[in-house]
Amino acid sequence: MTGVVFQLNEGAPEKQRMVLRNIVNLMHEMPDLFIELVVHGAGLSLAVATETTLKDEIADLQDKGVTIAVCQNTMQAQNLTASDLLPGMTMVRAGIAEIVRRQQEGFSYVKP
Repeated sequence: MTGVVFQLNEGAPEKQRMVLRNIVNLMHEMPDLFIELVVHGAGLSLAVATETTLKDEIADLQDKGVTIAVCQNTMQAQNLTASDLLPGMTMVRAGIAEIVRRQQEGFSYVKP
């Protein structure tokens, strides 16, 4: 399987909203493409239930098959557990390693 991996390591809500819009726009043009969004560093706030303002947008993307991969290293650094996250998140040990793995598998890489 190939697809595209997006990287998000920024916490500004307007940046996070823009990344989600990029994903929606890509899905409209290429509806059969597998899409994974890797969040790490400050970008982790997108997936934290008490911090994100984009819960509905995230749920909609997940319903359409988008995978959101959350960096466990960042979670540990921020003293967060899986119960702090929105439902349906995929855990990866290191977000940066997930991005590299996906590129090695032939995925396109996007960092908006």
